[in-house]
Amino acid sequence: MKGLGIFIHSVKQVFGNFGAAIRISAVLYLVQIGVALALGQSLTSADASQYAEMAQTGNFPVVQLLVTLIIALVTSLWIAVAWHRYVLLNEEPGSVVPAFRGDRILGYFGYSILIALIMVVLGAIIGMVAGLVLGPLLLSNGPSFAGLLLIGLVFYVPLVVIGYRLSVALPASALGAPLGLGGAWERTKGATGTLLVLGVISVVAAFLLDAPATYVFVPGSVPAIIWSALTQWVFVMVGVSILTTLYGHYVEDRALNA
Repeated sequence: MKGLGIFIHSVKQVFGNFGAAIRISAVLYLVQIGVALALGQSLTSADASQYAEMAQTGNFPVVQLLVTLIIALVTSLWIAVAWHRYVLLNEEPGSVVPAFRGDRILGYFGYSILIALIMVVLGAIIGMVAGLVLGPLLLSNGPSFAGLLLIGLVFYVPLVVIGYRLSVALPASALGAPLGLGGAWERTKGATGTLLVLGVISVVAAFLLDAPATYVFVPGSVPAIIWSALTQWVFVMVGVSILTTLYGHYVEDRALNA
């Protein structure tokens, strides 16, 4: 099953090159967490009623939130571009942080925004169609697990496949390769089943990995926060590695080592 093979290959890519993964991401990720804790503490510790109260009284920390989001965005893109280039070009990272390639990061950001907009539009269209077609059936028989699952699958399946196919353009952008969204779509033709299996495996693995933060540790406790921080790093690195593997396999015809 190629979808499982791509997932395993991507996980091995991170933990088989753990030293490089740490050199590329550790400092930038710690900066991201530090800024979030320092500037966004009032937001991360607030509940819904406190959000509403801050908005009504004009005390919502807009500047802190924007700075936190910008730092998180820049460091995440920096890590992604550096990891793609390390795996696909053997470009070694620096001893503390990888080289800052502003043009590649900006291009990566542009493609990310474009893909996100496409997914939002498609999601709205698919959601409306699913609601119109399946909604009456669900309402007539009453809400059921099977009905909700059916609607979820109708909504989720095409978005996962389309999202993965378009996202092959991201590693290409990190390398400066002239692929684009059209080229990414063309090179992943016929991979629908593989990408669907990959999406399902990724979601299940993420749920299982994140479960201890909710079901084992006390939510909001120090162990839960530490666990969430560690798992978030895994999510980021494996997620970027999945895109790297898709590009390597479908564009550069690399073999999978699963």
